[in-house]
Amino acid sequence: MVNVFLTVNVTTFIIDITLSLILYITIGVLLSNFTHRNSFLFIVLVTYVIRAVATFFEFSFLASIVDIFIIAIIASFITIYFNDVKNIFAKRIRKRSLYKTISADSKSKFIDTLTTTVLSLSKSKTGAIMTIELSDSLEDYIKKGKRVEAPVSQAVLETIFYEGTPLHDGAVIIRGDMIEAAACFYTPTTKGLPGSYGARHRAALGISEVCDALTIVVSEETGRISFAYKGELIAASRDDFKEQLSDYLN
Repeated sequence: MVNVFLTVNVTTFIIDITLSLILYITIGVLLSNFTHRNSFLFIVLVTYVIRAVATFFEFSFLASIVDIFIIAIIASFITIYFNDVKNIFAKRIRKRSLYKTISADSKSKFIDTLTTTVLSLSKSKTGAIMTIELSDSLEDYIKKGKRVEAPVSQAVLETIFYEGTPLHDGAVIIRGDMIEAAACFYTPTTKGLPGSYGARHRAALGISEVCDALTIVVSEETGRISFAYKGELIAASRDDFKEQLSDYLN
């Protein structure tokens, strides 16, 4: 009888060790290759099933290995999707645009300054693209551009977009009433546009398709002013620009 129990225990131990080694190799390979949330969920499901089986059959070594893998899987998920989680929390924390939080006097001054600047750029046919951040964060684009962090002013904006300066290519991003960055580049739209629209218009429309930001474009060929907002390109007249800008922002 003792020999029988000994045989059973040895057999159980061998199975326990064997399954643990198989699990170690299999999940190790999966952890090093999974890149999709569905893969993660599949691994979690399989791991918990194995944990239940190990507990039922009293495979203590296997159960310990599974517990270690559960911790490793959670750590891997956090590492891989850290930026996604960070962006989700950032969007929930900042539901309103910084522009909405500035005072009424500051808003009025901001609109007046931007209007004067855009009309001046239009008159001189200086190409420009300016994006005003609203609720959706543009931090990823700001990081890839050149930090400016200066109050919105006609002098600064005209200097940035002057053709001889190193920052004139790309967009300016405005957060609140501050110029956060210049030389920011967007993925252009894939929509078909008339030949009269250039790279700036395609970039402006492209950013408007992925967030709620308002982008102003000035054509360097014609001086024409356009708004890009929520996937649409809207022409703006010089006479009505200030009114249109106020409608979008207020």
